[in-house]
Amino acid sequence: MSLSNTSIKGPFRSRHGMILGVLAGLSEFFGISRWILRAIAIALGLFLAFWPVILIYFLAAFIMPLNPYQATRY
Repeated sequence: MSLSNTSIKGPFRSRHGMILGVLAGLSEFFGISRWILRAIAIALGLFLAFWPVILIYFLAAFIMPLNPYQATRY
């Protein structure tokens, strides 16, 4: 069974994210820019206090599966 043909759907953590890949994975899933999601996360952190936003981020990193590795053939 190939990992690229899995039937799992939903957001994944990106392997190319800055910290844990949560925002990068969400941006790939929703098709929007990573910088927009990062700006939203920073704005929420400023207005709601950083601890809830950091807690939600790490909970999402714990819950969201890592993007399956897709080997390229040469």
